[in-house]
Amino acid sequence: ETDMWSLGATLYAAAEGRPPFDGPTTMGTVLSILNDDLPRPAVGGELGEVLTGLLDKDPERRLDSRQAARLLRRIVNGSAEAAAPLPAAAPGEDDGSAPIAANTGVIRPTGDDERPIWQSESDPEDSQDSAANEPHDEALPASVDERPPGHRPGTRTLLLALVVLAVVIVGALVARMLAVDDVEPSGDPAAATTEAPRSEPTASDPPSDPSQSEKPSKKPKSKKPDVPAGFSLQDDPLGFEVAVPDGWQRRLDGATRVDYVAPDGSGYVRIDQQPEAGPSAEQAWLDSEEAVSARLPGYERIRIEQVDYRSWDTADWEFTWSGDSGTVHVLNRGIATDTKGFALYVSAPDSQWGSVGKPAFDTAAETFTPTD
Repeated sequence: ETDMWSLGATLYAAAEGRPPFDGPTTMGTVLSILNDDLPRPAVGGELGEVLTGLLDKDPERRLDSRQAARLLRRIVNGSAEAAAPLPAAAPGEDDGSAPIAANTGVIRPTGDDERPIWQSESDPEDSQDSAANEPHDEALPASVDERPPGHRPGTRTLLLALVVLAVVIVGALVARMLAVDDVEPSGDPAAATTEAPRSEPTASDPPSDPSQSEKPSKKPKSKKPDVPAGFSLQDDPLGFEVAVPDGWQRRLDGATRVDYVAPDGSGYVRIDQQPEAGPSAEQAWLDSEEAVSARLPGYERIRIEQVDYRSWDTADWEFTWSGDSGTVHVLNRGIATDTKGFALYVSAPDSQWGSVGKPAFDTAAETFTPTD
């Protein structure tokens, strides 16, 4: 399942002609991925719902490769019927204009009557297997594409679905090969305790001889940061090291973002990255605040300010908002290194910020080290 979000983003761009999330700068794109609602796919119908399911920001609700393949096969079979009319929407059904809720980091209650298309009552086996992970958001209604008279509605969808189905099969194979990375995110645990600590973690030193860049085994190893008790240093495959609280589980959420989630799901450390950074981390947060504050109920800014962090252009954005289970406290650090843009984002219940959230952020910030 680890690559399904990336697959969804690729397929969305192919079907819609634009990426699902975008911004005027790299930092703006990072913020859009973190906070923006997914624009409902214009392609509509069941194919639109597949894209929506693949791009769900909650890994527990996201379509896996088996579910996606089954839905796409159903699309192919339905579209293959010559001139088969599409069913009209049931009276009182949603017109498809409601936005798709973004992941808030707080678990929502599940409605008994909310059942999306990939957990339909006609497939009892799939419904039973996924009952514990039933989505929290409202079921996505099927929609009817309006086409000119005489147009065969299934031809274009059939061709696109065949291409999509082939890509899904390849994605499933890749996800199976990479599954071990999601199960064992910490890399080599022994490395965190056998190497000498250092007082200030920095990026890995370059090799003394430029020719050694093609020989990874010849590079000098960086010293590991000093990790406090109750935390574990993670050598993340996405190209960085960071210490997180013991027992927090790694969840890959797309090609550039990973979460380390508390066992009870109440808090998490998120690292997101982009290949390039904008000119000002602080200005990126200021430019984005209006949209975010309008979307998050009870939003209250604590501070947006530039901070002194290593030698990088860095800004902190700290705020609270009213989640389903109470006040949520967030501290989001934008970091522009020489080569990439990073967002170090920590969310926790406000009542636990002093005991859980702030220590998690401080330790992550102290130990965060890009390794690529």
